[in-house]
Amino acid sequence: MDPDKLNKSNSKFDLSDEQLRNVKDRKRRLCSPSVLHVPDFTKHMHPRTDAGKFALPIVKTDHKSIETIVTQKMTNSRPG
Repeated sequence: MDPDKLNKSNSKFDLSDEQLRNVKDRKRRLCSPSVLHVPDFTKHMHPRTDAGKFALPIVKTDHKSIETIVTQKMTNSRPG
């Protein structure tokens, strides 16, 4: 599948039966109670993080959107 075609609005693509089963299976697994639950706050927690401290954050942009944000006037600014 061409990714550029999928990015266009109202684009349609067909999944095979196997692909559709896999999507439904992943959806079921991600939404299962063993994945989505409220932690027990009475127990000690050890949060796991990604390797973000080893990589630089990158934002892909065409620079036009950033240029627009930087150059626009702040209409809702309040005196400090």
